[in-house]
Parts: sequence; structure tokens; C-alpha cells
Amino acid sequence: MWQRRNPGSYRVFITVMTYPAPSGKNNEIVCTAGIGEDGRWIRIYPVDYRYLDAQRKYAKWQWIQADLGEPSNGDQRRESHKINIDTIKLEDIWNSQSDKDWELRRGLIDPMPVHTYLQLRQMWEEDQKADRPRTSLGVVEPTEILDLTVEKRDEPDWSDADLAKLSQLRIFGPQVEQLRKLPVIFRVKFRCKDSEKPHEIMIEDWETGVLFWNCRWKGDSEEVAIAKVREKYVGDVLNLTMRDVRLFMGTIMAKNTWLVIGVFAPPKRKKQVDMGRQQSLFDPA
Repeated sequence: MWQRRNPGSYRVFITVMTYPAPSGKNNEIVCTAGIGEDGRWIRIYPVDYRYLDAQRKYAKWQWIQADLGEPSNGDQRRESHKINIDTIKLEDIWNSQSDKDWELRRGLIDPMPVHTYLQLRQMWEEDQKADRPRTSLGVVEPTEILDLTVEKRDEPDWSDADLAKLSQLRIFGPQVEQLRKLPVIFRVKFRCKDSEKPHEIMIEDWETGVLFWNCRWKGDSEEVAIAKVREKYVGDVLNLTMRDVRLFMGTIMAKNTWLVIGVFAPPKRKKQVDMGRQQSLFDPA
């Protein structure tokens, strides 16, 4: 039977970092998640990430060691743990420089259980009926990626309440530029093996927001920045002919509402590409 980890020191490989959001207690928070040495999901929440000291500011695809405890009050997500920020120790990074062929990351992520979007929702519902902490993280392997859709927000700027959260006085830690609100919502439109109707799910991955703002900071208009994000994701990151795409999905705190909170998209291995080419020779003209 599933049990939450006991409080203690754990190694976690960071795979997920969401775009920051205003917080009443922490100025702003980032949902971080990763995989422990036991191959199980770990959510680290909340983290006031941009205010971390440099020696504790971890990156995506990095191993960290830290003391983890019981989740924050009211967090019924089964994978959630609260982190002792002062204990964070940065370890190896397996990124595009140190893991060019993605084999280190594949060795850790490929064995993770894969589900469909509907299966994850069902698992959450079963946990709720059994009155136990809810399944709230999972890997989805889409069978078809249809689009990255875009919707402009009705309120592109922070509300007064959000601004009040973001402007709370901080005596300790680095001072950072005020967080910018993404004026658009990106959604991944995809199908799974058990769904004829496409799913269209919001993507909250930090990298999506960073790509948008990098385009804007380089002088692109909002429309051009949106087009470049779509081109990058549809043409490359989410391209199933080129990559073995898996979506890391997670829930909002107490709801069976799932978001795409990260993407794992290693290039297809050469053997897979060659087999695909051989198959195409026998496809009907």
C-alpha cells in the first residue's frame, strides 16, 4: 500500500518547474517536482524560487539533496512535501551540455509509469472516494499532438490583490525584478490512445513563459512572440515524428484539474527513425 515518505533528507532529480504565481505568504511561488532515487514522484511545494540564494537555486534537470517534511496545511496531493530551503545542496546537472544524447535522463524517466489523461483523472477520483491523498503527478504519452493553442487573457496585468502579494517587503534574500504576468494562456491540444476527442490542457511550464518573454525582450511584438512559441513547440518540442514526447502533468491544489507542467522530449533514437523510414517504403502511395 502506498505511503508518504517519512521526513528526512532525499535526493531529487528536478524535472518540473512551473511559471511563478503570486502568493500571499511567499510573494510568489513555483511548483517544483522531480523524481526520487526510488523512482517515485516528489512535489516540492511551495518554493519562492526567484528569491533563493545563488548556492541553492537549482535548475531543471539537476539533482539536489534536501530535507523534506510533511506537506503544507491543506495540501492533499500524495506526492507533496515541504522543503527546508536552508538544506538544499546542488549536485549534477543532466542538461543538453552534460547529457547530449539524453541517455542519462532517459535512464531515469523512461521507466516511469505512463498513463493517459483520462486514467490520471480516474486515479484522482478513486483516491478521493477512498479518502486518501490524491494522485496528482503523472506522465502522459500522447499519440497525437494537434496544436499549441493561444488565448489572450481578459486581464493581461496583475490585479491590485496580486500586486500587493508581489510587493511584500523582504528583508532577507536577493531582490529581484517584479514578476511579469503572461498576457496569454498556452494550451497543448493532444490525443491519447483512449480518447477520440482531443484534450486541450493549459501548459504552465516555466520554459514556455521564458521563451515568450525572451522574444518580447528582443523586440518582438506580442503577436510575433506568440508565433515563435507556437513554431518552437509544434515544430520541434512536441513533434512526435522527431521526438519521444511525454507530458508531465500535475493538478491544482485540491481539484481534479490537470495541467501540463513540463515536457520531456528526447530525440528519437536512430533505430526508431530508421524503422520509421523502412515502414514508409511500404505505405500505400
